[in-house]
Amino acid sequence: MYDLNHDQGMFLLTPDSKILDAFIRPSSMPQVVEGEQIGSYLTPAAAAALQEAVQKGEQTMLDLQFREMSGTYTYQFMKFSSGRIILRETEQAGSTSVKSMAHYFQQSPQPLLLTSRAGVIKDMNEAFEAFVGEPARKYIGEHLNAFFPEFTSDWVYDRLEDPEHEDAFHRAANVNQIGGEIERVHCTFVPEEGGAYYVIEMVTDNTSPLAGFSRWHEDALTGLPNRLVMSQKLQDALLQAEQDRTQCAVLFIDIDRFRLINETLGHVVGDQVLQLLAARLQSNVRKTDLLVRLGGDEFMLLISHVKEADEVEYVAERLLASLHPPLEIDGFEFHLRASIGAATYPAHGTTPDMLIKAADAAMFKAKNDPVENIRVYKSQMSQDFAEWFYVENDLQKALMQNEFELLYQPQFHIDGEKVCGVEVLVRWNHPQRGMLAPGQFLPVAEDTGLIVDLGHQVLKQACRQMKAWQQTYDTKIPISVNVSMKQFMQKDFVTKVENIILETGLAPTCLELEVTETVTMDIERTYKVLQQLKKLGVKISLDDFGTGYSSLQHLNELPFDVFKVDQSFVKKMVHHERGRAMVHTMLKLGEIFNVKVVVEGVETEFEWETIKTYGNPLLQGYKFSHPLTEDQFSNLLRQTPAED
Repeated sequence: MYDLNHDQGMFLLTPDSKILDAFIRPSSMPQVVEGEQIGSYLTPAAAAALQEAVQKGEQTMLDLQFREMSGTYTYQFMKFSSGRIILRETEQAGSTSVKSMAHYFQQSPQPLLLTSRAGVIKDMNEAFEAFVGEPARKYIGEHLNAFFPEFTSDWVYDRLEDPEHEDAFHRAANVNQIGGEIERVHCTFVPEEGGAYYVIEMVTDNTSPLAGFSRWHEDALTGLPNRLVMSQKLQDALLQAEQDRTQCAVLFIDIDRFRLINETLGHVVGDQVLQLLAARLQSNVRKTDLLVRLGGDEFMLLISHVKEADEVEYVAERLLASLHPPLEIDGFEFHLRASIGAATYPAHGTTPDMLIKAADAAMFKAKNDPVENIRVYKSQMSQDFAEWFYVENDLQKALMQNEFELLYQPQFHIDGEKVCGVEVLVRWNHPQRGMLAPGQFLPVAEDTGLIVDLGHQVLKQACRQMKAWQQTYDTKIPISVNVSMKQFMQKDFVTKVENIILETGLAPTCLELEVTETVTMDIERTYKVLQQLKKLGVKISLDDFGTGYSSLQHLNELPFDVFKVDQSFVKKMVHHERGRAMVHTMLKLGEIFNVKVVVEGVETEFEWETIKTYGNPLLQGYKFSHPLTEDQFSNLLRQTPAED
């Protein structure tokens, strides 16, 4: 809490309007709490006005009224490229320079220098004067090299003067103190609104990776250092590694499917998970290494003084192992899985940007690998990473131009002859690259949210096609359509399904919607949605049965009509007795829960004959049929008896 007396009130806020710091004059509120939303102290109208200003991000004047105060106070609103927000109490609009934030600039305990784009010193605070020694202010109007001889490098000047570089950047440098002594410091260059000036903040660094950093360098949610710190520390680590002829490494850490937590349980729970997760990861890194939160569910670890390449993978494995015990919050258990990409200096990059891009590309590869969730960078990964963005750019256009085509995977009776159902598969007929398999675009659609529109398009087309087949061949076999978690969690999902049924005329009992066990993350909402679908007459299928975390209790509570045994279990039947036992157990569970069972991925005679001894499931796989086009499936219905 703060109780500061200044002539001028001021708030320093995070991008989402949480209080980072406050300078409050005597006539203002007696206390505010760091970390709380400033809107909780404002009247509803004032909070709404502030929120609108935050969204626009433009400099403006706001008339704000506080809940526990009489009168209205005028604040100058400024939002910087870093996302930070300053609210300065004033009587009239002022300059956008740091002088308009005089209290922050002058009262900061960190040495601060204001410089123009051309490197001319415009102002300094008392902490800077004390740091370099008196009389420092006589250098106002002179060039930066009065204090920073290293800054004569073309790189820094080019960066300062280039109008395209509006983000903060960092550099380690020597400072010439008055009297001739030299001090090694780390400088953060923060661009001023309007791009005319830079604020330089300096800190010294002794042993700790966190030494000397202010709130500008701290992640407000987890307390870890942020992206700005990583940029600076990585540059220093590369210079040190070059001098010592050693290696250093970057690990890019991404929490798999974390968005589902926010989408199902809300951001409050998601924030709690991130806080516990950050603490878990931090407790498993060395003191000499630096863990930062980049934002969202992304973290990065800088490993210094690497002697052997195996060290990097060992550290990554230790971080993954730390996530094995579930996190517990309010009765929920969160089983988290992470994907880690690693890149090492100098093998995979010689600059911070090269190393981070390489680690990011390796993480991308790990995230899309169902088995290996730690990957070390290889040159091919950059091409794969670029491929992801090419696909993302084309997806929206593909949806508008109906470039997606459906294939149909038949499901057969245990005798292998009668057709009992069909699963819809989607392919992308790209105009330049030809037919793309699901693995080439569905992960991108999922990540971008376009999976919702794609899923809706596929569902409508599938229902329309099945209705046409029923009219032509007098069959009532069901058609099964996969539903993504994002699609399932849409508030209007049930309404959209109902509208498609009414529009296409398909009998609801002939539609099966396939969901995965991830829907059990929010059991109450899932139960409600499934019950609404059941009222429509729609069947519900649990896809990839056995590969998720759902308990037997969840399986008993949720109204599933079909269990689909994942093909990974079928593949293990040939060489593993346990594999055969797993498939047998799943078929027995189907009998216990009184649901239909479909076994996927049946390809060999041995698999078919073995499954026959376990029960009477439906069969799906290349042993009986490959995915078929519309015409091919029509021929199958014409030639093969269908079981109603």
